[in-house]
Amino acid sequence: MNDFLQHIHLERRRLIIAGYLAYFAGFILHAHLIMTVFGLPFPVFTGLVYLGSVVLAGVVTTYFLPKIRWLIDCIAVSRLCFAFCIVGLQGQEFAASPMLSALIVVGGAIFIHRLGGQLIKISQSTSSQGSVFGLVERVRIILDWIDNKAERDVRTYARKPSPLSATLWPKAL
Repeated sequence: MNDFLQHIHLERRRLIIAGYLAYFAGFILHAHLIMTVFGLPFPVFTGLVYLGSVVLAGVVTTYFLPKIRWLIDCIAVSRLCFAFCIVGLQGQEFAASPMLSALIVVGGAIFIHRLGGQLIKISQSTSSQGSVFGLVERVRIILDWIDNKAERDVRTYARKPSPLSATLWPKAL
């Protein structure tokens, strides 16, 4: 139990940020509906449902599959971008299809992750300009803060990886 509480403590920044982004995405996607559920406006209720489900899924994912912690961050950003696109394009039919919306959100998360990897490669090349390198360094500092890297390095957080994570995800991730 202590190991699990320590894990939640180390992941608190990621979970809080992902939860807030999920709340805003749920609120934005359902802001056009005027109704109440349990005395709350429907957008607030769905935002809270998104928040709770994302934080719970984030705790489970980061505990059992720690090598894909980055997925929580990328999906949170992708979900918020998806919500803004749905509202901007008035494409509620995309949001009404769970399979299509999940495909777009997860695909967007993979795109964001790959884009981050390419930016790191560009910044490490000799022909990269100072502005790209500065941007990548600022983003890296923010991501290290979210990942709680300083505290992870100080603590002896040597939890044995789950056998499930070792078989599903190769070392390259």
